[in-house]
Amino acid sequence: MCSMNIIVFVVLLLDLSLIISVSSKKKGAKRNCRLADINRLKITILDRIDLLHSEDKCLAKIKDLEAKIVALEKELADQKAVNEECPTISSTSTAAPPTTPTTTQSFRRRTPHTEFPEIVQHPEDTFALVGDTVNLTCRAVGKPRPDTYQWFKNGKLLQDQEQTGQNLVIVETTLENKGSYYCKASSEYGSAKSNAATLDVKEDSESFCDSQPVSFLKALPKDCPQSGESPLVYDVGRCQKNVCVKRPKANSDTKFCCGPTKQTKETLACVDYSMDIIVTLECGCVICNQVNISGNIVTSKRDVTFSGVVHAINDPSTVLRFGNVYLFDERVTTTSFNGEFSFSVPTGMNRIVVTFKEGVMKSGFIEASKVFTIPKDFSGTLFEDVSLLINDKVITITPSEKNTISLAESSESSTAEVIIPGDSFYDSDGNLYTDEVKVTVNFIDPSNIDSFNSMVGDLTFVNDNGEVGLLKTFGMFHLGFNGENGEELELKADVGMAIRADVIGAEFKNTTNVKLWSLNPSSARWEYEGSLERVSASRRKRAQTLATSDFFVGKTVITDRYWFNFDDDSLNFCYVRIKAYTDSSLSTLLPWSETFEPSVLTPASSVTPPNGRVLTGSMSQTGSGFGSKDDCILTVCGESKFQAYLFLKSDNVALSASSKLGAADPTIAGVNINVKQLDDVTTATRSRVIETDVEPLVSNGPLYHSNTAPDCKDASLKFCTDCEINNYMGAECFLCDPYCYNPIPSMTAYSQCLKASDSDPHYSFYRNPSTLFEYSVCDMAMSCLGGNPPLTPLAWFPQTTIAFWAWFIKVRVLVKRNGQDTDDESRVRVMSKGGEHEDTKGKLFGIREDVTSSQSVCVEYKGSGPILTLSKPGVDETVIEISVEGTQCSVDENDIAVDLRQYKVDSPSPTNEREPLISFQIPGASIVTGNTFGRYVDDDDDLETAKKRAKSRCECSDPQRQKLTCDNPDSDGGEAIIIKCKDYDYPVYDLP
Repeated sequence: MCSMNIIVFVVLLLDLSLIISVSSKKKGAKRNCRLADINRLKITILDRIDLLHSEDKCLAKIKDLEAKIVALEKELADQKAVNEECPTISSTSTAAPPTTPTTTQSFRRRTPHTEFPEIVQHPEDTFALVGDTVNLTCRAVGKPRPDTYQWFKNGKLLQDQEQTGQNLVIVETTLENKGSYYCKASSEYGSAKSNAATLDVKEDSESFCDSQPVSFLKALPKDCPQSGESPLVYDVGRCQKNVCVKRPKANSDTKFCCGPTKQTKETLACVDYSMDIIVTLECGCVICNQVNISGNIVTSKRDVTFSGVVHAINDPSTVLRFGNVYLFDERVTTTSFNGEFSFSVPTGMNRIVVTFKEGVMKSGFIEASKVFTIPKDFSGTLFEDVSLLINDKVITITPSEKNTISLAESSESSTAEVIIPGDSFYDSDGNLYTDEVKVTVNFIDPSNIDSFNSMVGDLTFVNDNGEVGLLKTFGMFHLGFNGENGEELELKADVGMAIRADVIGAEFKNTTNVKLWSLNPSSARWEYEGSLERVSASRRKRAQTLATSDFFVGKTVITDRYWFNFDDDSLNFCYVRIKAYTDSSLSTLLPWSETFEPSVLTPASSVTPPNGRVLTGSMSQTGSGFGSKDDCILTVCGESKFQAYLFLKSDNVALSASSKLGAADPTIAGVNINVKQLDDVTTATRSRVIETDVEPLVSNGPLYHSNTAPDCKDASLKFCTDCEINNYMGAECFLCDPYCYNPIPSMTAYSQCLKASDSDPHYSFYRNPSTLFEYSVCDMAMSCLGGNPPLTPLAWFPQTTIAFWAWFIKVRVLVKRNGQDTDDESRVRVMSKGGEHEDTKGKLFGIREDVTSSQSVCVEYKGSGPILTLSKPGVDETVIEISVEGTQCSVDENDIAVDLRQYKVDSPSPTNEREPLISFQIPGASIVTGNTFGRYVDDDDDLETAKKRAKSRCECSDPQRQKLTCDNPDSDGGEAIIIKCKDYDYPVYDLP
């Protein structure tokens, strides 16, 4: 048998050499197409190596042959550096039925201690004026590290630009340089493609901006209605804030965007007061990140901090203490005693891979690589609750014997197994280990929806052409091997990994597209380990298996990886359309935002048998380079039916799911929707999700599926030349050469989804009913510079220093009815007004309202301090007025925080519930804060981070708290005032 396999192996190598030789003499697309034969043959050779490795006596004979294939692969890699990218090549997997168009990929087998390249810094969208110098940057990691970077414009390899490794420099930019750019990083082991970045070039600054502001409705307080059909909103207009370029720059840090160049102030009459409102009239290219304060330039910088807490998935009180935290392959920090961590994220990273490992303190946490998304242009702190598995299944085996270990079991038998040969374990010195071995086993069953947070990676891989593809998982598992004293052991042998045929939907098939993969911890992508071979029950009985069913078995050598996965890369791609609304009426759409995080988990757990799961989101892609875009989310359909769970989060908060389709006609035949509640053990809350099924598959919303590949268009057509002018931004521009190669049916679905209108059917989510109301005359100084004179003195956040300051005051309201204490909640209003400065005295900065929870609430106000004036820098001490909706409400002197009493302002007694109960004029000093004042503060370079941390401190009554959320609010302490109301016998408040 060994001799026969060697002969076959040599013949295959000769065939490969011949094809490469012929390929080198061909040119252009014909040569690229010939590469398909090379890839198919290469996979056959790799499968043959599997057979040779299974026979120990063959190992010595194939050593020199393996060296030859390495040399041939290098020659093949050189052949691929051509003017056009190779098409995606199909593997030799069994073809899918014609009714179910699927996408298969080409990939090489992983070798020990190697990792495919992964792009960690992608080129960013860039805007330039004619004549500027543009620098695009790309950076990748891998083992070995990528040493070759190639740059492509509109799909074609660039050869006439200055390229210095990771950088592409374009000098003296012209209009012809407009386009879509990406890089391809390569090592001896593989390649990876970056995301595409758009370069937009204009001849003048104002061409970037639309001078006409778009409509923007600003909410008004309930006691300030205006005339018209919508009395509680006012159209103030808004500029689109897209990036623009202007010369000369004030300094190197100056950023320009399309902002207000002309504004006006209007005064609105309310019930008992009046307030100013700023309306934008014209837009243009303005500085959007700096304010000039008496010659001192204050710059707002974009910085991203990633923080969180790491704990056991089933017990949040068990935390990862002093664990190591890695960003891609670099250790960046360690967790604290409380399991908390924080680190800065370099600019240009959108998909980050964070790996968590135990350090000196051992609690049984399993190493895990998690994927997180940084929204485009996000600045501030992202906080995540990270849940990890803990070793929960330990098996003791005798290493001298062959051992079959069950990974997961059904009611009838084992569903997945690992088969370990005897005499395979070695200690750190390389000596054969003969004492008992403790094996830890953790299996993640994709049919169990509770396993959603347990998964590592994001079910993606990279093919031979450097393109990212999706996988359908049938189960992932982690293995660990330790000696009697806890020391880690090495396993040196071919290990069999088996999964039952019916679990992967192959009960009656001799072959399967499901393969064995291992997790690359640096990139959190899965890399190919080998194909699966069907083994009958009779053969497995002789092999001492635990089960009687037929299994599919793959073999691998466990060296540097311990997470494995049974996955299928041959998928039937389709798209779903998801939109967000302001409330459950689905009457007002929310603009799609980079902060939206959609997730599609298919199929739903009600599917029997489950036949694997696929998880997709905003950054998912097919191996052909197409993926999710805005509200069109890539997913996977079955042969004739689509079943899935749909989730949508915004700013890390789950939106509510609607049981109705958003559409002109919300009833679509064959589309079923159920709103479900799923437990989330990590936060002890319940998230609302859509469970849906669509049968038959449709192409007109909310699902978009196609069996027909689109026709490519000639690049010389006017349609395509227009696409080139507009940086290929149109819904069908991808059909123009050179983008259009090897077209597949999912491209048609992609186009149909992008072209759909708001009235076409789509899945709908909406914001949860909010008790919070916020009104500011002017949010930040940079948003109200366009008035004449500028309206900056009323800016809520003047940002006269680099940091933003946020202030919250804690109010408690106790309500009695008929002399008895109640649990009633109350609406509290805090108005912030100017104090003594001539530009602000008595004028309204803004209003904040919120409803108590457990009779306590933290409400933001504008803190005292610098204001931006016309003449000279000014300082004002803000007057804050507090009122509550209720009757016979009062504040006793003893119910005012001890250190706050001195700042009370005398005011007339209220004659109605809208008038303030009590007023304070508090200095801006940060030391005037904490439990004895009942007010809490934070400052940060990022506005939202400052607000979240200050509110967290207020809710927890902890002025030093660093977390952005308060897990256990203190509703009975740390307040500024206690308001007491009585004889209240009707609803305390009305939601807005």
